[in-house]
Amino acid sequence: MRVLHVVCDGNPGGGTSVVLNLTTALAKQGCEVAILTSSGSHLSRESIRVGVQVFVGPLFGGPSSAYGAARTIQKCIASYKPDIVHLHGSRAAFYFRLSLSPHEAVVYTVHGLHFAHKETVKRCVGKVLERFSMHRVDQPIFVCKFDLEIAKEMGIKFRSLEPEVIYNGFEVSQASSESPTPKRVVYIGRLVYQKDPLLMVEVASLLAEDGFTFEFIGGGPLLGEVQKRISELGLDFAVRLKGNVTHDEALRALAESSYAILTSRWEGLPVAMIEAMSLGVAVIVPDICGIPEVISSGKTGYLVHSRDPREFAVAIRTAEADPSRLEICQRGRHLVSEMFSNHEFISQHMRVYQKFL
Repeated sequence: MRVLHVVCDGNPGGGTSVVLNLTTALAKQGCEVAILTSSGSHLSRESIRVGVQVFVGPLFGGPSSAYGAARTIQKCIASYKPDIVHLHGSRAAFYFRLSLSPHEAVVYTVHGLHFAHKETVKRCVGKVLERFSMHRVDQPIFVCKFDLEIAKEMGIKFRSLEPEVIYNGFEVSQASSESPTPKRVVYIGRLVYQKDPLLMVEVASLLAEDGFTFEFIGGGPLLGEVQKRISELGLDFAVRLKGNVTHDEALRALAESSYAILTSRWEGLPVAMIEAMSLGVAVIVPDICGIPEVISSGKTGYLVHSRDPREFAVAIRTAEADPSRLEICQRGRHLVSEMFSNHEFISQHMRVYQKFL
């Protein structure tokens, strides 16, 4: 079986980690796999490092580059001749549709319907484009039930097979945060509007004087604004910006922390949260999108029901004082080992691929 995975945005992030995990695991199962991604991207470098065949091209740019990207996909499919084309993310699905490739075994994993959370015009345009892209997809896959329900509510039609929900899989670490740094809070995510790192800075301003320290793992276009706000609030003594790091370094930062926090405006099902839980780290996350499919507040983590930084601070203080916090972390870790089993994740994808052989 030969599978080509197409990922336009090869930047560091949860989706990139999931694709690398999937492709390396499929290769161990005897599949022939390759990744097509953006030239010079993090994913292209990591693919080479782990021994996955990689093709590169101009796949990540503005609207003017769309047909160039489509042509790149078309040429790659023609030369590689995969049995299955697996598209990851809406950009890959859109460019594939533009490519007019006649390939008839097309899987598309929706790693989040980001347009659904934007202002009206962008939401309407995104819906039209998603409908356009989905028309050439044989098997849609969603990473959480929430996104599938949103797609149905928006009237997105599925061409052939019924969509499946396949939760992302992980190799659950045998390590744990048994000796975390007390009162250390880690934020892992890109510094972009969706992730709202500036809200995280405001949370830090409410807790720094209580001895909490904060690490930001990730880079992005809001770095300058984040640095400026940290300086304005006099938080340099309590906040450290580590930028982009390797996946192993990010996991190490999680394991050394007492808490992992997300301040996102929207998510699909965030990988950083699941990895934190797999390490036994307490998670403080917003009550949005697919997150409640995993987090039950006070049972497997701590949910925050508003975007007020004071509410996030209260949640962290609550977790710090909670005598059952370790039990909550243990339940979260057990849930992840069952719900996000890497074995089941790979098996479900193999069953999807077998439909086309």
